[in-house]
Amino acid sequence: QTDRPDPADLSDGLTLLGGVRAGFAYPFDRTFGIWPRAGLTLSSSSATREIVDPRVGESLGEFETRAHFFDASLEILGAVSPIEHIVLLGGPYLDLSLGGGYSVYDGDMLIDERDAHLTSFGFLVHAAGYY
Repeated sequence: QTDRPDPADLSDGLTLLGGVRAGFAYPFDRTFGIWPRAGLTLSSSSATREIVDPRVGESLGEFETRAHFFDASLEILGAVSPIEHIVLLGGPYLDLSLGGGYSVYDGDMLIDERDAHLTSFGFLVHAAGYY
């Protein structure tokens, strides 16, 4: 057994995520409704970590990685309000990539840069209070 660093170890870093959404909630009655929304999302992450050569398990040094993504967001949420001032929302979403990139730095020197795209889809569930 060797004292190789575990490549799955997480590094410390910073992630910023921001977005804007616009939509219109349309109630069918006092209990049920629909809330379609569209918007834009921007995310940016950076981290510094030790990178290990997987072939020999030796450290290649400390490197900074940066990634950024720009997505169009679409959601169609169904709304259920079982009691006054409480709403449960759920429905499909799609974050469609409009662009992005990934880069690796050794100090101030850029050593790798690539386009990167992040598209995701799934099902959202929210609970909220209102008045």
